Amino acid sequence: AGEGELVVVCVVFFFVCFLFFFKRRTAYELGWCLEFRRVLFRSVDEPEMAELNRDHLGGDGPTDVLAFPVDDPSEVPEGLPVLLGDVVICPAVATRQATGGGLEAELSLLLVHGILHLLGHDHAEPDERSAMQETERRVLDGFSRS
Repeated sequence: AGEGELVVVCVVFFFVCFLFFFKRRTAYELGWCLEFRRVLFRSVDEPEMAELNRDHLGGDGPTDVLAFPVDDPSEVPEGLPVLLGDVVICPAVATRQATGGGLEAELSLLLVHGILHLLGHDHAEPDERSAMQETERRVLDGFSRS
């Protein structure tokens, strides 16, 4: 399997685990469940990520993860599936950022980070950043315990 294929397999596996954990423990804290929620994951190279970053955020160069919300769950009629949005990860940037936990830990963090953006979290302000980092830690700690 190529690098992109491996990342997709890891991302899909992690997302299944994330849904299981999130539905059982954390979803209630956010006030709603992830049942019938859908997320599209993409792994892209640096040139494509740089283009997405420039076109959508006005950023310069590639970034590690971008999230593109689609449906607002509160506006979708009950019983219909909700497309939360897209999470795009650049494995090359993630590889450079990976620290002691390695690439798997970095990709896990980026995936959780992107999903939290789709759920309405942000980190523009210091208090938002703190709250988002705490939620990331809780979710990732839940995986290390299971």
